[in-house]
Amino acid sequence: MTKLLLILLLFCIKLNVLIAQEQSYEIIVASKKVGSLRVSQTEKGDKQIIKAQTDAEVSILWKHHVKKTNWELHFEDDVLIKSSTISHFNGDLEDSVMLQYHQPKYVGYLHPDQRIVIDRPIVITTSNLYYREPLKIDSVFSERFLAWCKLELVSENKYKLILPDGTMNSYTYSSGILKEIYVDRPWFNIKIVRESAKSETPK
Repeated sequence: MTKLLLILLLFCIKLNVLIAQEQSYEIIVASKKVGSLRVSQTEKGDKQIIKAQTDAEVSILWKHHVKKTNWELHFEDDVLIKSSTISHFNGDLEDSVMLQYHQPKYVGYLHPDQRIVIDRPIVITTSNLYYREPLKIDSVFSERFLAWCKLELVSENKYKLILPDGTMNSYTYSSGILKEIYVDRPWFNIKIVRESAKSETPK
């Protein structure tokens, strides 16, 4: 009887184990590192949380600028439940995006006063792309724009994501691991290059 209880206890502990995966990237503009991006994914049972933060500093026309962005997504049973994205530029609020799942629809808000309704479950977002190569997927949800974006396979392990504003990001993978994001913008381009990765299972 004691042995059976021990087995059941260990099984319950295993089900509730917290798995954390962290990754860091360099943000590069014109061959110069201007900032960093850190992203983490934690899983416990059927729940998953993805958190990320970018810090970038650039000088434009002799003026120093600092941009910080934080975003967080919560999933249950692989379905997005809520997300938030907040950006600050030189200390002032630049953008804020919120999304909440109220079955069977999502209600979202884009700064300053735009309300958006999404009418189908969201199972893959741009944040998921840091941990998952989008094999055989033709659209990904942008938690920044609160819209579905077309995804195209450019070549083996390389994908192009077309954003609602007409710009695009390219994602390059190696053995299923995201190595680089190329951000194509009208006035400049950004490379987000994987720096390190670590995973741990806390005891």
